[in-house]
Amino acid sequence: MLPLVHVLGNPQRDWLFQDDNALPHCARIVTDFKLANGIRTLNWPAVSPDLNPIELVWDDIKRRIYRAPLV
Repeated sequence: MLPLVHVLGNPQRDWLFQDDNALPHCARIVTDFKLANGIRTLNWPAVSPDLNPIELVWDDIKRRIYRAPLV
């Protein structure tokens, strides 16, 4: 991510990184890396509705598979 961000703008001024507050994204090593590289993070609630439309599609596919009769 960083090489592209530096080409397209200043990460400390032009960019906000959004993650989903999953435990791996909140680990101290990740937080320290973001701070050391000037990566600003968008505040996002830990338990929030998923706004990514593809997640709705995957959920529908999983439900259909689980309801399908076993052959």
